[in-house]
Amino acid sequence: RRSSDLNALTRADIIIYTSFPKNYNRERQFEGAEKVISLFWSGSKITGFRKLKAGNKASIDEIKKERTIAFCGLGSPEKFARSLKQANIKPERFITFRDHHPYTQGDINKLMEIALKQKANVFLTTFKDAVKIENLDFGEFDIYSSMLEIEIIDQSGKQRGDEFKAKLGL
Repeated sequence: RRSSDLNALTRADIIIYTSFPKNYNRERQFEGAEKVISLFWSGSKITGFRKLKAGNKASIDEIKKERTIAFCGLGSPEKFARSLKQANIKPERFITFRDHHPYTQGDINKLMEIALKQKANVFLTTFKDAVKIENLDFGEFDIYSSMLEIEIIDQSGKQRGDEFKAKLGL
């Protein structure tokens, strides 16, 4: 860590971590900081799903009733898998592509083959991936992208949204 990094951080009143290791030592990060900096973490949870092209919304409970295949092309696909698990959605298969994957019809055809073998009828993906596949043909399969809500939490996962809003004067 460079001293200029610490100087830049000490000008902040609030810092929000969007990703951090489980055993992260936040006190060590701010050794030498003269003022107290409010530290928050953000997390996200799935609040529902939006059907690709049609735009219809589906609740978590509606999606739980379906046989699903989930897929994504993210740098950290485990975050999407964890979000599905937290929503108690158990896909028949969870398929990952590399980050920023440029989907082709061939990729979708392979996904449809897997879905047929698994007797799945619905695909689940992220919003980031949905915008890359909206012009591809999924045949008779329904495809939904997850809708997320950002939560402000502490390192243990406790809700701190009200405290965060108070710090911002909201």
